[in-house]
Amino acid sequence: MRALDVLAQAYFAPTSPLHKELVLDRQWVDVLTAGAEDKRDPGYFLVLARIKEASRVEDVRAAILRTLAAAALDAAHRGAIGPGHIRASATGSCRD
Repeated sequence: MRALDVLAQAYFAPTSPLHKELVLDRQWVDVLTAGAEDKRDPGYFLVLARIKEASRVEDVRAAILRTLAAAALDAAHRGAIGPGHIRASATGSCRD
C-alpha cells in the first residue's frame, strides 16, 4: 500500500495544505490523520479528524472530500489511475 502512504503524506500530513487549513488556520480540527492498513487484501483508506465543534462537521467533511477529489484528479493527470477510478473517488461519501 505504498501508493496510499504517499497519498496520506501528500494530502493529510502536517505539512499538507488541508492540515494547514483545518488545524492551523481555521482551528476547526485538532487531529487530522489518514492512511490504510498494510495487508494483502485491499482495505479502506481512512481519514480521521477530531473536530472541535459539532457545528463544523459538514465543513470539515466537505474539505476532506474536496481534498480526496483533488488527489484523484492529480493522479489521473499523471496517468496513475483511469477515468473509472476518478468518478468513484471524487463522488464517494464519508460515513457517519
